[in-house]
Amino acid sequence: MNQKIHYVLHAVSFTAIALLFFMHFNQRPSAAVNASGAVLPLEEDLADESMSYDVVDTSANAKAGFAMRIVYVNADSILTRFDYYKKLRASMEAKAKRSEAELEVEARKLEAEYADAQKKAQGMSQEQLAFVEQGLMRKQQNIMMLRENLAKELADEEEKLDKLLREKVQAYFKRLSKAEGYDYVLSYHYGSNVVYGDKSHDITARVVQDLNREYAAESKVKRQK
Repeated sequence: MNQKIHYVLHAVSFTAIALLFFMHFNQRPSAAVNASGAVLPLEEDLADESMSYDVVDTSANAKAGFAMRIVYVNADSILTRFDYYKKLRASMEAKAKRSEAELEVEARKLEAEYADAQKKAQGMSQEQLAFVEQGLMRKQQNIMMLRENLAKELADEEEKLDKLLREKVQAYFKRLSKAEGYDYVLSYHYGSNVVYGDKSHDITARVVQDLNREYAAESKVKRQK
């Protein structure tokens, strides 16, 4: 579950990173002027005369002091400290243990029947042996089907819980970004595309605190009903 859920928070916004690099590297050099005052074309203009570019006037943004507000969170810390996620994970682990125990009971029953059949095999006719063998094989197939069904139930339940977690976290970040005026909330974790982030932009602690406070309030309301 941990690996699947990470894409909620680990989906680093490539758009934000690409935009920052574009803004930095897309600053064109000033055109040269010859002795007579005529503006000389840039080398890139000579090479790409057939290409046309849309001119965007950013003077209004510059005058207004426009700047993107970008913060980041540590996704791993949120998952390990978010009480709602810990509850979902504990629920899934408990269900997986119950399924495992159910399968183990059925497997032990089959082992006992097989051992008993081996003891009685010498006193059985060929028809009796074939009948017992078919019965054991049928029970083995039933156990395999049970294992597949339990695995599917766990996968469906995990997908359902993942969706609930994803919706809860996404709704929170939408509210937070609107209230604080954030343009992007990036996710930092080992191996992510965010290679560095100033600690002043790390809002992980606040996010965990807010999420746990909201979850506690929702749980209290449910208990009172």
